[in-house]
Amino acid sequence: IPFEKQVVVLYAGVNGYMDGLEISDIKNWEKKFIEYLEKMHSDVLEKIKTSGELSSEIEEKLKKVIQDFKNIK
Repeated sequence: IPFEKQVVVLYAGVNGYMDGLEISDIKNWEKKFIEYLEKMHSDVLEKIKTSGELSSEIEEKLKKVIQDFKNIK
């Protein structure tokens, strides 16, 4: 998968946002999260792609996006 998508999925995993998921559910969570980002917050992916980094500004927005995603699940 593209770099920017790897970054957001790894960020979610490393920072505990996937805690509580069954291992068998992780792939589906990842797929739906990427789809959500592409539809609702493509700017986050674009900023990571163009800058090649996860700035503190992007990280703060990503935290909110992940929390919003978890709340609609």
